[in-house]
Amino acid sequence: MKRTIIFLIIGTFLLSLGTSCGRSPKSLGKKVAKLSCEEKELREEISDLQKDAAKLDLDKEDDRGEYADIQMDIEKLNKKISKLSLKSIDIQIQAYRNYDDKEDYEDFSDEAEKAFKKEYKECD
Repeated sequence: MKRTIIFLIIGTFLLSLGTSCGRSPKSLGKKVAKLSCEEKELREEISDLQKDAAKLDLDKEDDRGEYADIQMDIEKLNKKISKLSLKSIDIQIQAYRNYDDKEDYEDFSDEAEKAFKKEYKECD
């Protein structure tokens, strides 16, 4: 399920690559891959924190304090992920405005996707 969500987000990024005038599809594909890797790392951190929180005994006062701290850390990481998603949405809107010709947009997107796949493999 996580992998599906990650690729859904990646797809959104790829659909929105045409926003930077003068940038090649390859450079934008690499940029998107780096952002996606960053998001993946944040999700992994959240997963680790959730595992740590699950080990705590909430009947103990010290553990409740630690649990609260962990939940705050998770919230901060979720905010970072949300900011990445908002960037993606903004880029997607701009991309649709920059490409009047659907075929040109699809060609650009295909090239960017190839670059993305190549770069994204490195963060697995």
